[in-house]
Amino acid sequence: MTTPTRPTGSPVDPAEPEIVNYVPDEICVVVTTISGGDAPLDEAAFYEHVRGEVNRLLAGILKADEPEPPPTDPLAADLRPAVLRQRFGGQRAPLQPLRRPRPRSAAAQADRGDEPEQAPLTPWLPLRHVVSGTMTRQLYFHLGSQSTVLSRMGEARRRQGLQSVREAVLLLNRVGPATTFEPFAGQYWVITAAAPNWLTLAFPFGCGCPGGLPLPAEPERHRWHFRFRGPLATALQQPERGRVVVAVLDTCPQQADVDAAAKRYPANSLLAAVHASVPMNDPPLVPSAAAAAAHLGGCLPRWQWDVSSGPAHDHPDHFAMPDHGLFVAGIVTDIVWPDTSVHLIRVLNDYGVGDLFSIGHALAALPGRLLGSETPRPDEPRLVVNLSLGIDLPIPARLLERWLPRTAANARALAERLADVSSLLDRLHANLADTVDWLHERGVLVVAATGNDALRADVTRDEPPPPRFPARYDDVLGVAAMRRDGHTPADYSNRGDLSSGSWPGDVATFGGNVVAATAPNTPAVTEADDAVVGIFSRPTLPGGVRNRSGWVRWAGTSFSTPIISGVAARLWAADPTLGPTALMALVRSFAHHPHAGADPDAPLDVPIIDAAQR
Repeated sequence: MTTPTRPTGSPVDPAEPEIVNYVPDEICVVVTTISGGDAPLDEAAFYEHVRGEVNRLLAGILKADEPEPPPTDPLAADLRPAVLRQRFGGQRAPLQPLRRPRPRSAAAQADRGDEPEQAPLTPWLPLRHVVSGTMTRQLYFHLGSQSTVLSRMGEARRRQGLQSVREAVLLLNRVGPATTFEPFAGQYWVITAAAPNWLTLAFPFGCGCPGGLPLPAEPERHRWHFRFRGPLATALQQPERGRVVVAVLDTCPQQADVDAAAKRYPANSLLAAVHASVPMNDPPLVPSAAAAAAHLGGCLPRWQWDVSSGPAHDHPDHFAMPDHGLFVAGIVTDIVWPDTSVHLIRVLNDYGVGDLFSIGHALAALPGRLLGSETPRPDEPRLVVNLSLGIDLPIPARLLERWLPRTAANARALAERLADVSSLLDRLHANLADTVDWLHERGVLVVAATGNDALRADVTRDEPPPPRFPARYDDVLGVAAMRRDGHTPADYSNRGDLSSGSWPGDVATFGGNVVAATAPNTPAVTEADDAVVGIFSRPTLPGGVRNRSGWVRWAGTSFSTPIISGVAARLWAADPTLGPTALMALVRSFAHHPHAGADPDAPLDVPIIDAAQR
């Protein structure tokens, strides 16, 4: 359960008017089929049936006059759908089908390179849960018919779209689960939750918490290899008894750019290995970057605290980062090559921005596309999914202030209604939780970055925030970042989650450190002597520095995560009989506590996997 807290003395966020955490006017309704047999449904017809039923529910509520709540009930005031009533009070169909247009411009066509044309994603995502025997469907809708292309929205229209999502999600989470709807084709269904279409952001450039801009690394005759010590080193040498596949979902450069880089930097042996063994965006699981993120035009990651000026504001084109995913895939390849297949799959645009609608479809397609079946089989390969990214759901204090502002400002009301508040906030990411749960049931291990929020101006120093989602889920192995010395937390790293009776808990490993930003309108920079070294194909780094060798130094939980993904893949290949939870426990068994005393894992709350690079 999320326990919301309100920060005391937090500085005013200068970028608050500019912040977009989710797509305006787009919501996801998660429904569960509870009876009626296993007969397949006409998904398109069911989608329209649910849209009609939910529209009737919303229209009935929005057309009714509602008395002003008493000042003593701030939660009731927070839940009042004022903007929705103003926009849709006289309409019978607030929810419209979600559609993603194909790119038609020459530039959009060129952006795809040699990638095949793909059909648009359906606005429904059906997931059959083996353990519970239920079928869930994530149904994405649009509020109204106005365009949601962010670059075409003024601030007032953007705020209206965001506020409409907030009100619709809270309203459906309050009344939807208790409402009885007409069955469809003999099957009864209920609303489990409603959620925004959250933005997904690549770390380190996300959520106002950059791990640090990369620095060029000088050419070397050797390549930087990861090394492990003690029992883990021995365990990694065990012979393979099964096949493992690692899928890196991230940004992704064009194949032609990686081909050119391999020729430009012939001495870079890791780049050569990735070039030979990891085709770019293979298999393609969502439409091209231009199509998948066309509606997000004008939405950029938060590279710095103050986004109103500075280099990233003046020249955002200098900060494109398609090589973030290549760097991550290179780390995994260094640890598992040549015995394990690595796939780099594009789910984010070149600025590291996507949405949960697209990444949910990609995650759900992985077992079928990479393992050959959505149903786990004893003889099939095991699958590790590396997510050096997260949804842009705010840290707990900011989440409470943005979604329930009147309640957040009233300590007494918050204390009295804490259970209701926590329940409402927990449902806000139900679409991602549903997908992660489905993957776990299918024996897939998801490894995810905890995030890089600890240097934010609204975070108390030495009190790092909890992990970002999905790293925060019990079914996911979250990874925090340590400095090169192996016992000092990286200044930027979020903490991990504690273990419980049924869950092994997260870990931390080498992720490098940063030199904190010298001004609110500048990004942090990777610390030259404390960084992960990896591959980079572009001739120019973010910020305009020349790439001389194809090697760069970078820091962030983005890069501690693939170290653990590689370790998990090697251990799984040695014992493919393990399930994902048992594998997480095995990985964690090789970790050590950084401190003595009553709180041996402080301040990141998790033990450390020793990893060095030389």
